[in-house]
Amino acid sequence: SGNLLFISGQIPKQPDNSLLKGTLGATLGIDEGKAAARLCGLHLVGQMKAACAGDLDKVKRVVKVEGFVSSTAEFTDHPQVVNGCSDLLVEIFGPE
Repeated sequence: SGNLLFISGQIPKQPDNSLLKGTLGATLGIDEGKAAARLCGLHLVGQMKAACAGDLDKVKRVVKVEGFVSSTAEFTDHPQVVNGCSDLLVEIFGPE
């Protein structure tokens, strides 16, 4: 329909170009996982801005966010981690 933007494959690259990496439940805790998800969200918003000619007001809603989390088998707080991205999107675009 010409008014949907699909973006995929964002990674938690830090400003110094290093990757925030590790395994939740082993080398990383929930806070580090949320920080990684937030970084992915920042890159996602950057892609949105580029696709909308710099005008984020053109973004009317975010339909879906999926996150892939590297974790141990025992780790069960995946939604909390991915909320690092979701919370950022709410901060920028609002709850609706």
